[in-house]
Amino acid sequence: RPSTYAPTISTIQDRGYVERVDKRLKATEIGTIVNDLLVKHFPEIVDVGFTARMEDELDDIAEGKLRWVEVLDGFYGPFERLLEKKEGEIERPEEELDELCPKCPEEGREPGRLVIKLGRRGKFVGCRNWPECDYTRDVDGQARPEPEVLDEMCPECGRPLTRRHGRYGPFVGCSGYPECRYIKKEQKSTGVACPKCGEGELLVRRSRKGKVFYGCSRYPSCDFTVWQRPLPEPCRSCGSLVTAQGRGKGKCTSCGTVVEIEEPAAQGAGG
Repeated sequence: RPSTYAPTISTIQDRGYVERVDKRLKATEIGTIVNDLLVKHFPEIVDVGFTARMEDELDDIAEGKLRWVEVLDGFYGPFERLLEKKEGEIERPEEELDELCPKCPEEGREPGRLVIKLGRRGKFVGCRNWPECDYTRDVDGQARPEPEVLDEMCPECGRPLTRRHGRYGPFVGCSGYPECRYIKKEQKSTGVACPKCGEGELLVRRSRKGKVFYGCSRYPSCDFTVWQRPLPEPCRSCGSLVTAQGRGKGKCTSCGTVVEIEEPAAQGAGG
């Protein structure tokens, strides 16, 4: 439905399932793999017929013909049991290579077999001995860069932080791993100034349930948040913050003015 279009597109872009190419959405490698897994294990839900029935039920709820609690109960009970069943069946696809890890012998271990694994950024090659061995490389054979020591200390143990490439892409973590498992949560900036305090900037954040929202970088000093993606251009009528409403529309958070916007060719998280 129109109200769910914008957050749905934002979510699948934020998770790396699709990317914008020439103003069109194109499935990434990880997106294709996840889609195939969903079709294989949840065919009754990843189905046009299911969506059509759900649309009819939503219309009946709106017209007072059905109670929404009954509709949700009828869906969620079987779905919850299906999730519990599939939790033990679905495994990340792996392909074993006829090659031994070159890093294990250097660190005094029996070399593990290399396997092609699936991470958030697609396929990569890793060692069977993970997490004892953190050797990884790209599928095309290019080794991933060595950890970069940063001029920043771990807030939990005081050792230097490092920028590394792990199973799910680059991240910043403690150099004392595995004794210290601190991982820094890096927040992406929108480049939009906070309309409440005027000092901070709005960052892309996630709620406890995983939903993307935008909050001031000066939190908790400033508690401003907004669910819709903030736009860099202020409202022409009152100068307040304008947020994206989906499909080329923006709306002022103060006076409610609706404006036409041009979507960028590529968007980041929450875009």
